[in-house]
Amino acid sequence: MNVWMKIASLVVVVGSLAACYSFPPPEVVKQSSPSPLAGATSFVVAPVTFNGFTYAGQPEAEWLKTRDPKQIASWQNDKVTMSEKVMKRFSVDKSDEQTFVFNVPPAAGQFVVAINFDSYDGQMRWTAEIRDSSGQVVDVVRDPHAVKDAMNTWMAEQVGATMSALMISKYLHSRAFPGKT
Repeated sequence: MNVWMKIASLVVVVGSLAACYSFPPPEVVKQSSPSPLAGATSFVVAPVTFNGFTYAGQPEAEWLKTRDPKQIASWQNDKVTMSEKVMKRFSVDKSDEQTFVFNVPPAAGQFVVAINFDSYDGQMRWTAEIRDSSGQVVDVVRDPHAVKDAMNTWMAEQVGATMSALMISKYLHSRAFPGKT
């Protein structure tokens, strides 16, 4: 599939999903109370990771054994560029109060968003830790498994980057400004 077809497909899929489906918030795994995020507007986005990543239930290393060198190189490139894709989405999907910077040491009072892509099973699944400036995990959220349609890996990466940033941004805003939409 050429690049323009991929882009057109992505626009159609994401636009259709957004127009036809109200995505639930991310699943809350851990949430500090009271919220240390109250009033927080400035966030650092850490480079995304793929720790423990599985593909259709297989560990990444096992799955890669079934790929040819070109596919392996493409996958490695996709992993490297995911941080950039996620950061671009944060800049688009943020609320007016929020600012996101990429991969810098957090200042006092700043929170770090660390996203790990956990698996691919027709879509990319992710978990995000929200850490305070000292590195303590204050909240953990994960993909709510909202999209059920199977996608090819490239499409899943694009949607995974978009939806993770959108859901996490909304979650952070809800924790910083409860009751404000």
